[in-house]
Amino acid sequence: MILTEYMCNAEMNSLWKNDEVLSGIPDRSFLGVKCRDSSRVTIRYPSDGNDDFIHANYVCGGPLFNKFILTQAPMENTIGDFWRMVWQEKPSYIFMLIGRKDKDRCAEYWPRRPDSNSIDVHGLHIHNVGISCARDPVFRVTYIRILNDFGEEVRDGCGRRLV
Repeated sequence: MILTEYMCNAEMNSLWKNDEVLSGIPDRSFLGVKCRDSSRVTIRYPSDGNDDFIHANYVCGGPLFNKFILTQAPMENTIGDFWRMVWQEKPSYIFMLIGRKDKDRCAEYWPRRPDSNSIDVHGLHIHNVGISCARDPVFRVTYIRILNDFGEEVRDGCGRRLV
């Protein structure tokens, strides 16, 4: 019984083996939220970049039909990392699950209005190309266009949608 309990605890602790190393990284908004090593997103864009950390994990399996990425809301010092991940992973949808006015928990990481200036980080230029509002004032879809310094855009058949 004790051995079984020990093995279970050892296995659970190994899921987060890099978490202690990562705890000193200033890119983490909420230190109590762990980043599972086996499914952690590693940023590889741009290829000459040496900082591969973003607090994000791939999520799949169980009753889920599609794989998705779960990440902490970008803070002022991680906006560039967030958009590097989006450029690399090419998600069709980005869901924001916290209130947009909570500036202590989330920076303004996309242009709020279509007439706003682009956000320019790490050689990427993020543009708001339109907003579709629903009846529910909490729910809206912002259409995002991302270009790199060469004017290239991620092409996968659909644009980026920030929900």
